[in-house]
Amino acid sequence: MKSDKEEGKAALLREEIVQLQEEVHLLRQMKDMLSKDLEETQGGCSTNLLSTTELRVQLVDKEQELDRAKESLQAMKADRKRLKAEKSDLVSQMQQLYATLESREEQLREFIRNYDQHRKESEDAVKVLAKEKDVLEREKWDLRRQTKESTEQANILRSQMDMKENRIKELEAELTMETQQITSSQRLAAFPPPG
Repeated sequence: MKSDKEEGKAALLREEIVQLQEEVHLLRQMKDMLSKDLEETQGGCSTNLLSTTELRVQLVDKEQELDRAKESLQAMKADRKRLKAEKSDLVSQMQQLYATLESREEQLREFIRNYDQHRKESEDAVKVLAKEKDVLEREKWDLRRQTKESTEQANILRSQMDMKENRIKELEAELTMETQQITSSQRLAAFPPPG
């Protein structure tokens, strides 16, 4: 990924390289002109020779400076290429990460939907069981009430039956006594005592 600072630096380097190329071109032209002058004068003055030497030194310096600038530009191009590759890798990784996140989010949504569905089903089942429990509770208490009422009714009937049985026994005893008395009277009537 290329920053604004690196872009500015690259632009400055390009401008500097252009300027250096122009200076080298001018120096070469001056060198050619001086060489011609030197050849024409065949020895000339020492001042001209000194200027030519200085120009040659300057030319070499400028050429070296131009080479260094070219190397810097190549290095920056290589860095830019590397950064582009890294950016591409990073974008690919981010895309994979987003895809993974979307997949996880979908799984989470599905889990929540399933959980809500199961929870609703569980709540419905609990409600049904609660209703069934209430019905069974009511039936149980109805049966207990009916059992209690039946027991009380049975006790009343048993008591009434006991009373009737006792009355029957009393009547049987009275009947026996009456029968015995009648029998005795009949015997006495049939066989009166001698008088």
